[in-house]
Amino acid sequence: MEENKHHYPVSLLCSAINTSRAAYYRHITRLHRLNSKRERENRCLEHEVQTAFREHQGRYGRPRIEQVLRHLVFHWGHRIRANRIRKVMHQLGLQAEIRVLWPTRKNAFTAIAEYIERYYNPNRLHSTFGYFSPNEYEFPHSTALAA
Repeated sequence: MEENKHHYPVSLLCSAINTSRAAYYRHITRLHRLNSKRERENRCLEHEVQTAFREHQGRYGRPRIEQVLRHLVFHWGHRIRANRIRKVMHQLGLQAEIRVLWPTRKNAFTAIAEYIERYYNPNRLHSTFGYFSPNEYEFPHSTALAA
């Protein structure tokens, strides 16, 4: 259609392919938007953010990723704003791990033991129970006793 646009009216070409002029211009606008400087920068930024995120094993959030990407200022000629990085990270589904720092080793050991007892062990499959979790194994026995 682009080759014939200069020889025939756009409305005639659109009627030949059974579409409206508005749909044609919407399509052209979308194509130009995909190839805009901003979109090319966003694709490059997505790659850089993913690389930095993986490089630091998912521990870096937006502020640290922003510090890592400061070298792009020289490449693009302007600073990448925090909200733009936040938006890209959200679109890619990247979220930093939340680390918990314990005041003492005793508190850390207590928290780990609590996690194992409350969440891990009740759901873990035990070979002695025929590869059922303790909750699945005890459920039929507890309902039989209640009846």
